[in-house]
Amino acid sequence: MTDSVIAWQRENLPFLRACGVAPACTDQVSVFAPWLWMDERFDTLLESLLTAVLATRYFCGNLKVTVIVNRMTPALEKCLENTEVELFMAPHIRGGSGAGRELNLDSIQNMHTRVDTDYFLTIQHHAFPIRRGLNAFVGRFDYIAAPWKFGKDDWITRCLLHHRHDVGNGAFSLRSRRIHEMASWYFRRKYKLIPFCYLLIDDYFLCKVLPSWERKYRETIKIASPEEAVEFSLEENVTFYEQQNAHPFGFHGPVAFTRLLADRKTPEILTTVQG
Repeated sequence: MTDSVIAWQRENLPFLRACGVAPACTDQVSVFAPWLWMDERFDTLLESLLTAVLATRYFCGNLKVTVIVNRMTPALEKCLENTEVELFMAPHIRGGSGAGRELNLDSIQNMHTRVDTDYFLTIQHHAFPIRRGLNAFVGRFDYIAAPWKFGKDDWITRCLLHHRHDVGNGAFSLRSRRIHEMASWYFRRKYKLIPFCYLLIDDYFLCKVLPSWERKYRETIKIASPEEAVEFSLEENVTFYEQQNAHPFGFHGPVAFTRLLADRKTPEILTTVQG
């Protein structure tokens, strides 16, 4: 099956390479993208990563972009040359099956130390903005991302987590430095003793675990409601997207992207510009 994101990126990369970049729409936000494959995808998917970065700058202006990598290759250096993208080396984070544990624990513990802005936008090669409008979300929340499917948690999770949020898909998200400072403090204080499991996936930890088990965190941190978040991003909760007649700022994953293409709500902007 054709990957709709990759196909769209191949079509639009030449335009994105050629167009100029406007000044950053805000000085409060920087951008972070992990790039941690351990197989051939580290090099073969680089143009997909580049397109995600360039699309982010096209719609948001010349924001500072940092790509977190675990190694250097000639292909990576060549792909990102003249892009002003900064590379942050994290050789301890392996890709593949090991990346889940290492990347999530690293994000929980250390992400706030890498951020020099009040907020940061996380993107991936399958998760990035597809229209302008970042400023509408900046300063309103400590965390906003696509709504998860409602009612997806099992009965054990429902018993454990009474204040869990239905918003949190971390691949494309806008987060405050403050939420990561607090998360790191709580993790180092006691949660580091928990064996790695789904409770320590970083978006789950920030949006479900800590709000449920830490009252001060819950009363301090503001996570967007589903009604607010559906305008920020689409992932798998297509039913709610339809009910709200949403116009998402971004997306995560080929399924969401295919739906947005079919609805002609956002990605056609580049086609219009080129035409």
